Amino acid sequence: MMNEPSPSEKYQLPVIGKIRCQLRGIMNNQPFISEIDEHEVIKVINNDNETITYVCNSWNSPGVVQVVPDICVIEFIRY
Repeated sequence: MMNEPSPSEKYQLPVIGKIRCQLRGIMNNQPFISEIDEHEVIKVINNDNETITYVCNSWNSPGVVQVVPDICVIEFIRY
């Protein structure tokens, strides 16, 4: 069985950088902070409401690209 191509391969988009991201919130009435995670980025979308969405070079689930809202992004490093 062949592996599914990465989003950059499937959509013919170059990797333009990487993000470092972290989830923060409340879980079981306690503050929650996740580990810092890194993802390669293939597209940056500037939304109408002045937020940014990062399209990652990984799959969230089969056929669904991982996207990360700017509220979760600590740092964007452009290549």
